[in-house]
Amino acid sequence: GTSENPQEDLKLASQIAASAIDLNPFCPFSLAMNGFVRHHTLQFDDAFDFHDAALAHDPSQAIAWLLSGVLHTFIGEGAEAVRKTEYARSLSPLDPHQYFFDSMAAGAHAVNGEYEEALALADRSLQFNRRYTSTLRVRAFSLEMLGRHDEASRTASEIMQIEPTFSIMKYRSHHPAAKYETGAMWADVLGRTGIPQH
Repeated sequence: GTSENPQEDLKLASQIAASAIDLNPFCPFSLAMNGFVRHHTLQFDDAFDFHDAALAHDPSQAIAWLLSGVLHTFIGEGAEAVRKTEYARSLSPLDPHQYFFDSMAAGAHAVNGEYEEALALADRSLQFNRRYTSTLRVRAFSLEMLGRHDEASRTASEIMQIEPTFSIMKYRSHHPAAKYETGAMWADVLGRTGIPQH
């Protein structure tokens, strides 16, 4: 959502991911990345298929477990999202992109109604990447759901400092979860934290 040319960049990402598969149709990482591209084109069934194919070739492919868990987060299947994202974290406990693993697991726990755990993971993620607004959204959402409105509002302000054009309308129109009940709930809760509607 921060790209100045989202359709162009998505097209380029699709081309690069497809080229990787052409070079090696059995590469688990390339399969997982093709699934990730399909997250953002809202082709969730295809995305699951790519992640499943990656795991069929390498059951220890942490990123495939993680991204498959993210899809479950988007569609509101919290328990399965937690299972997969936590398994991904266990497979790569010292991952150089640990902040991303922690952030995605935080979102899974939040969708599963485990707001304290989501907050703990979000805070852990933010220690390593303070400017990743996806994590800040999970933090604001979890704090609001815990009744800690003032802290949620301060986190919302931090989001707006990093991403000044962010809005609830933008979230509803661009986020892969937006067409699901999960996305609608998150939009409502984030709106209560002070994220502008337009």
